[in-house]
Amino acid sequence: NGKDLDPKRYYVVSAWGGNLYKVGKNVRPDHPPVYDIVIDYIKKQKVIKVPYESNVKVLDVKCGCPTEGGICS
Repeated sequence: NGKDLDPKRYYVVSAWGGNLYKVGKNVRPDHPPVYDIVIDYIKKQKVIKVPYESNVKVLDVKCGCPTEGGICS
């Protein structure tokens, strides 16, 4: 929505799975984990535009019971 993030709040960011497995023959062991790369990218970009994709679900995690289509606040 283009609004600034509140530095006093916590936000949940979800990404693809992987369970920290290395994938591929030529993966270098000195590369940082993908979640560190994503965090650095978000910090540098400030505004992230995420295209709509049908496999993306927003979960309401306030009660600890995620519901599809909920809003995290």
